Parts: sequence; C-alpha cells; structure tokens
Amino acid sequence: MTQTHSEADKLKQKLQELIAIASQVEIKLADRLKAIASPLEKMPSGTMMSRKHLLLGLKEILADAEFWLCYRLANPEEKQQIKDAILQIHRYWHLEIFPTWFNKHDKDFPRWKESLIKNEPPPDDAKIINEISRSIRSQQRQKKDYQTAKFISKLIADKAIDTDLIATANQDNPLCVQLTQSAKEHTDNKIREWKETYNYYAIKRGLFAGYNPQHPQYITWLTKHIVSGADDIPKEDYKDVFLK
Repeated sequence: MTQTHSEADKLKQKLQELIAIASQVEIKLADRLKAIASPLEKMPSGTMMSRKHLLLGLKEILADAEFWLCYRLANPEEKQQIKDAILQIHRYWHLEIFPTWFNKHDKDFPRWKESLIKNEPPPDDAKIINEISRSIRSQQRQKKDYQTAKFISKLIADKAIDTDLIATANQDNPLCVQLTQSAKEHTDNKIREWKETYNYYAIKRGLFAGYNPQHPQYITWLTKHIVSGADDIPKEDYKDVFLK
C-alpha cells in the first residue's frame, strides 16, 4: 500500500470512528457523517487521493466533528477549559454554528455533498478571501490597521449557511459575511434568501457585501467594511453594502 493510499484509508477510518462515537451521543451528527461516508466506501483510495478539494473538505469536516464530540463528551470543568483555550471566533463556530447546522435540516446538503465528492473546485470567492487575508496580515505586519482583526472560513458555513467568512475585530464579536459579485439591482431575491437562511440558523449578525472585481480598490473596500462591520453592526441585525 502506498503512502498516499494509506492517507486515504486513514481518513475513511477516522470517519468511521467518528460515526461510531456520534452514534452513541449525537445521532444527527452521525447521520450527516454517514451520508458523507456512504459514497466514499467504494471509492478506490487512489481516486480519492487524486481529488484534492474532496480531501481538504473532508479533513475540515472531520476536524470540526471531532472537536464537537470531544466537547460533547467532556465534563463541565473540561468544557470550560476548552472554551478558555480557544478564541471567541472559534467558540462561535465550534460551539454554536456547527451544532446548529447538524441539528437543523440542511436543504442544500445533498447538492453540496455531491459537489464535494465529485471534487468540484471552490467558487471564485475563495480567492477573494485569500486576498482579504493577505491585506489584513500586511496591515498587521506594518503595525497599521486591523491589529485585532481575525477571520475564518468554513466549508459548511459556505455551502449550507451562505457564509463565506466569519470575522471579529476590536469588540471580539463574531460577524458572518456573505460575498457576491452581483450588483445591487440584481440581488433583491438573493438578499431575501440570505436573511432567511441566517434567521433559520440563528445567526446573530450578518453582512452581505457586493463588490465589483473590476474596481481597483475592491479588496481594500471589502476589508474595511468587514472589519468595521464586525465592530459596528448591532446584534440581530443584517446589513448589506455594495461597491459600484
């Protein structure tokens, strides 16, 4: 067995181990993991290893599931230690949004699960997120703006909850962000569906940011609005902004 094939088999084995644990303590999470495991059971390890987007997505889902199950099985003192050991932005994802997701009906799950298994590449917004990250890190290295800014992006948040990234800034108050290249006049239905999704998943605060990739300063504009929105958007409020 080659090393690459061994890695694929280890991921399949890890998935089955988490299913076994979740089946005892978190049935709905077990059901989601089983649905992902099913099409992988007969997939040759070599085929699986050739699908880099599948591997990255699967590793992320396994890590999120394992974190939750460790927390779920911990005693109260251990739970508090886990909370104290991670940043607020990670507490929000791991301890609020992720369990809300697997306890809710995800109408898009069959579609995006199939997309993951087929190794379809991420949308263009993934490149934009990397550019925003570089912009923030550059400012931080130069001791300029955004010194407290942090953000994470998650596959499940993107596919199920219309959230390209989660951000925090000075107030350390997580903000969920949806990015789109659509102009304002073409987004009425999209914004309505975005708000409905956020309400459904009990998202506390949200920003819908429409940008024009032809604008020379669109990364700077997005970064500014995401970081300022993380501090300024009130609780239970969903805001939309557009760059022409």
